[in-house]
Amino acid sequence: HKKYDPYTDCILCGACFAMCPVKDLDENYAGPLQFARLARFTEDKRDALKEERPKLAFTLDVWNCLRCERCTDVCPKSVPITQGIATLKAKTINQFENYIGVKHAKAICEDVKKHGYLNENTLILRTKGVKGVIESLPLAIKLLTKGKVMSFFPHKIENLKEIEDLIK
Repeated sequence: HKKYDPYTDCILCGACFAMCPVKDLDENYAGPLQFARLARFTEDKRDALKEERPKLAFTLDVWNCLRCERCTDVCPKSVPITQGIATLKAKTINQFENYIGVKHAKAICEDVKKHGYLNENTLILRTKGVKGVIESLPLAIKLLTKGKVMSFFPHKIENLKEIEDLIK
């Protein structure tokens, strides 16, 4: 019960939805209230549809969550909404490997594990492919001329072991 207990405290006030900036940008986005409810049932072992709920969250654009934390901050019952959204995303990673948000998340995790930080130079290639790189060339050139591009040969940070331990 511990995994889904926090979500049962929701009083359906809608404050989280009112504060969510994504709802105004994506009409298909279900919003934090619905995602918290989906997360609640996904964590309940008794729920016969717990395997289907992350798929539903995916179709309702859960990956468009910005993780701005506004929903969690405004919740009068301190429901961990963004934690629930992260749980839903994590449960969809293996099911939707070709989705750009999944590729992006995996690339970031790989970089942090390997180098201890994000290698922005290869991120677009690994998430959007060659087409994405070509589309991003004008911005890349602009950043390069302003000295805003990191080294193409990243080094490992000194305390990489500490980061590896945090990830575990």
